[in-house]
Amino acid sequence: MKAIEKNLYLGPKGVLYADWTVRAQRTRKSLKTRNLKEARAALKRLKRGETNPKISGGDLPTPKSLGGLPNSRPSLEVALDDFIQNTSFPSPDTIRNLSTCRSIFDRLCSDWQDFRPVQVWRAYAKNGHISAPNQLRWFLRKFAGYCLDRSWVGEVIWKECQSIPLKIVPSRRVEIPSPQLAADFLAMCLAEDEERGQFIAWLAYSALRITSAAFLRWEEVNFDAARYRRVMKGGREVFIPLLPQAVDLLRRRWERARRPQTGAVWTWEHGLDNEFKKVRRIMRKFAVGLGIGLSYPHALRHHMASIALANGFSPGEVALMLGHQDGGALVLKTYGHVIPTVLDRKVATLRIAAVG
Repeated sequence: MKAIEKNLYLGPKGVLYADWTVRAQRTRKSLKTRNLKEARAALKRLKRGETNPKISGGDLPTPKSLGGLPNSRPSLEVALDDFIQNTSFPSPDTIRNLSTCRSIFDRLCSDWQDFRPVQVWRAYAKNGHISAPNQLRWFLRKFAGYCLDRSWVGEVIWKECQSIPLKIVPSRRVEIPSPQLAADFLAMCLAEDEERGQFIAWLAYSALRITSAAFLRWEEVNFDAARYRRVMKGGREVFIPLLPQAVDLLRRRWERARRPQTGAVWTWEHGLDNEFKKVRRIMRKFAVGLGIGLSYPHALRHHMASIALANGFSPGEVALMLGHQDGGALVLKTYGHVIPTVLDRKVATLRIAAVG
């Protein structure tokens, strides 16, 4: 969308949108008008907390004008497009999840007659996917609530979405290698492919999810403070400290790119999905060869968390570095793994009682 003035944007069909941030939560909303004066007035009402501002002369139908009747609501495809355009998804991970869920939804549900949320969820969940059904559950609940607000569906559909179960996903158990093996692994990846090897090293040093790592931008990096800014799930903005190795890696790339002030740190010439496949292929090749558990990108997130805990970081500090909001509960439950070499060293120095 094209920026018109502060917090106002022009959509692809000439409709004006509001885009603003309150308490680190970014919100985007269609103002249902093409008239700039009316859009400004509506934006003021939104900022005062009126979530459904009335626009007198708008040339798009408001939710109330649809009446909630089947013949007055748009097609399912148009409703999905409207949902995506009018809902805020600031986190790269969330944007990618949204795109994935939309593709799944399109395969399983073609019109309003097929929109039976629990059946759609079960049709997908029975195929044995790991955590993807929980993402689809999130999508269905959000979309149903959006449609209920506009009287496109009744409360029966919305309540059905609330009954979709949360799939229990067992915690991953990652075998954490010794520091020397991890260093050998990263060196082999770098020798195989410098660009993708650097990205794998960035995953290891930052502990970011692969999508968030791929969308890092230069304006988010503060070399002087050794930290970077990230927008996490839900739109929360956080500042995460960088390891010295991460600072060195990013600085080398920055110097090579002639010190840009803005723009993407990583460029993907062959499409994101294809590049991710190549990254996974390189990791799997050398992880299997070395006999270590770092065969997929998310394992590097577990690896960094476990190393930090073993070096005396508190669960809360590790949670901050991972972008969690729970103060460390998930770190202790899921991300903390035993490092055999560290355990052996500690056991060798442990004395239960004095020997006479």
